Amino acid sequence: MSADDFFLGVYLTAVGEGELLTRVTLPALAAGSGDAMEGVTLGVHGTYIVSAAATVGPGSVRVAIGCVSGVPERATVLEERLSGAELTPEAVHAAVAGIGDALDPPSDVHAPADYRRRLAEVCCERAVLAAAAQAKG
Repeated sequence: MSADDFFLGVYLTAVGEGELLTRVTLPALAAGSGDAMEGVTLGVHGTYIVSAAATVGPGSVRVAIGCVSGVPERATVLEERLSGAELTPEAVHAAVAGIGDALDPPSDVHAPADYRRRLAEVCCERAVLAAAAQAKG
């Protein structure tokens, strides 16, 4: 993937010329569920270097990682490792270990690929733990 392809993927939406996005509708979370997003930005309100979003429900975990390719990627290996597990800090930390190795993020002026891989693990861990805390109430 070229740098041009990457940046087009980051800034491209389904909204066409002359159209305006006015609403996004998301289903309500089920009881006992929680969601969270974590990320590292350039500056306080800058562009994300890496981001992760997690949804935790009874017996399930879903995680997506952003800024590691042209589109967000599901962390299915992490989801499988955590499926049905008690989401303790120790269990989540062990589950995220090595998931960055499977990613192929770009290197750019903001961060090298290896740094993004490590940040992906950190952001996933934080997002899952925050979502699990929200699910507990």
